[in-house]
Amino acid sequence: MMFFAMLNIGEPENTNNRKYLLIIPAAVLVLLVMTNDFHQLAFVFEPDFHNWNKQYSYGPVYYVIAVWIFILVLSSIVLSINRCRISATRKKLWIPIVIILVAIIYTLWNNLNHGYSGLRIYNVPEVFCFASIALWESLIQIGLVPSNTGYGDFFNASNLNTLIFDNEGNVKYRSKNATNVSKDVVLQNGNSVVIDENIILKKHNIKGGKVVWTEDISAINRINRELSEVKEQISEYNVILKSEAELKKRRAAVTEQNKLYDSITEFIRPQLCDLENILKNIENNSGDISVNYARACVVNVYIKRISNLLIMAKSRKMLNAFELENSIRELAEYISVYGISCSFFSNVSGEISAEKTIALFKFIGIFIRHIMNCTDALLFNLKVNEKFIDLKINCDSKNEMKIPDDLLDDIIKLGGNVTTEYDADTLFVFVRMQSGGDDI
Repeated sequence: MMFFAMLNIGEPENTNNRKYLLIIPAAVLVLLVMTNDFHQLAFVFEPDFHNWNKQYSYGPVYYVIAVWIFILVLSSIVLSINRCRISATRKKLWIPIVIILVAIIYTLWNNLNHGYSGLRIYNVPEVFCFASIALWESLIQIGLVPSNTGYGDFFNASNLNTLIFDNEGNVKYRSKNATNVSKDVVLQNGNSVVIDENIILKKHNIKGGKVVWTEDISAINRINRELSEVKEQISEYNVILKSEAELKKRRAAVTEQNKLYDSITEFIRPQLCDLENILKNIENNSGDISVNYARACVVNVYIKRISNLLIMAKSRKMLNAFELENSIRELAEYISVYGISCSFFSNVSGEISAEKTIALFKFIGIFIRHIMNCTDALLFNLKVNEKFIDLKINCDSKNEMKIPDDLLDDIIKLGGNVTTEYDADTLFVFVRMQSGGDDI
């Protein structure tokens, strides 16, 4: 028991369950002593236990028990000394040591004189009981073993800011740093009372009264203020970051739009030059002004429609076939205004690759640019289904015309076929492409 008590001094509960394994050898030794009549390993008696209370000797178990007790007592003293941090207590270690030496000397004297003449003051069990009690009391008195005495003095001398009240609100114990607390505050309901901005009074019910202490929350308030400032700074920083991200997004969008507009401008540069020349002729009254205006409208419609197709192609790979149909239709209408008899027939459905839509309309625009001044009639026939795009152009011309090779490049690169025939003052142009992104 002493050894177990020493192991638990200054340690939390249930921190080392392996110490309970020491019960096993202790139980075995007790069992051997209790069954000594059967094996006589602790005490050896005469046959038939004759004169058993006087004539006996010690067996091996007896000496094992003696060594076991000595080791436990010595270990207990060593543990208590190692865990003692008070120099005054160490100066009084001679007291338990004297008690242990007395018990050892008596045991040796008793064993050496057993069965011979000599004085026996007490029996060994009584001596051991007295020695154990004396050893425990000496350890408690010198402070090696904690006891339930002097706690009031410890409480008063501590640095705690605490008071203990009874159920009537009377102070029973006060630490030296305790703040004065009125009886009315102690008896108020609730476990906390706000004294001021930085001080909170806490209460906790105990048996027979209450424990009251104050907490200084000025540090917490300072941290909260700092956190609020940091939070405000982070909020402002987040607003700045959000604004910067939005600005970057807008700049990226503007940059992308500028790139798109630049690419469109480069794509329609020949038509822009034509339009500029026409407007100069109008300004200089060169040629028929109505013809110039009509020609400007044709060029302008082409620029508008091809630009619209390029913008849509930026975000979509496939375009509705009606986009190509409407573009050709509007272009044909302004060609008629120019003075060329122009008709347009169509039968379209489904979607067309955006790249092929642009290539076809570009082909039509450049073709018209070449034949506007040498034809009186045009006919466009467009058919689009889920597989093919078929475009047929009939152009009246007294002279056979040859389509430039560069006009066919875009169609051929996309897998299309372009064939031409000239018969009876009429040029027939046939274009076939697949509707999707694959070649024929």
